[in-house]
Amino acid sequence: MRITLIILGAILILIGVISMVTPIPGSTFFIATGSGLLICTSERAANWIRNARTNNVRLNKSVTWMENKMGDRLSGPMRRTRPAVQPEP
Repeated sequence: MRITLIILGAILILIGVISMVTPIPGSTFFIATGSGLLICTSERAANWIRNARTNNVRLNKSVTWMENKMGDRLSGPMRRTRPAVQPEP
C-alpha cells in the first residue's frame, strides 16, 4: 500500500508540473496533493521537502501560500515540512 501511495503521489506531482505549462487548470492542487501523499508516506520525502524549503525562500513562500489556501485538515502534512526558525545571533 505504501508503494502505491508513493507512486500515486509522484504521478500527481508530474501531472501538476505538466499542467503548469498547459492551459489545464489545477496544477497547484495536483502538486499539493501529490506532495502531501509523499510527505505522509515517506520520511525521506518529508526531509527532502523540508531541506528544499529551507534553502529556497521562493519555494517556501509558495508552499506556505498553498498551506493557507488548503485549510487546516489538508495542510497538516505540508506544515510538518516547515523550516525551523533559526534565532538570530
